[in-house]
Amino acid sequence: MTQHLALDPVERLADVLRRHLGDTWIPTMGPGAPAVVLTQHGTNRTVAADPDPETGRITLQASASDDPVTPTALYTADLTGHRDLVDWLSVGDLTEASAVMAQALRTLLAQFTPSHRPQGGDDV
Repeated sequence: MTQHLALDPVERLADVLRRHLGDTWIPTMGPGAPAVVLTQHGTNRTVAADPDPETGRITLQASASDDPVTPTALYTADLTGHRDLVDWLSVGDLTEASAVMAQALRTLLAQFTPSHRPQGGDDV
């Protein structure tokens, strides 16, 4: 019987997201943190991926220190063949899922550009 060595699920998620987002995104969460927090070197941008084992979802957020808006999206993991979200994050194949999450984070970050802001008024 083959036994998998379970990796820290949050650290593993941070690693696969960085592969898609690039090396300028630096983990800023501490060991054993409950969520991924990556800050882009040289900018005021931060992204987060917060796994919720109760729902099997990962909350994705983008933020900028000069903007009060926090765009948010949810990723629902396909846990088929896994005990739960923690098991999936620890030993599952995150290839496709991490690409989808990284694209969602890029879309959230794009909301900070002026072309994506509402015309003629307050922030929404």
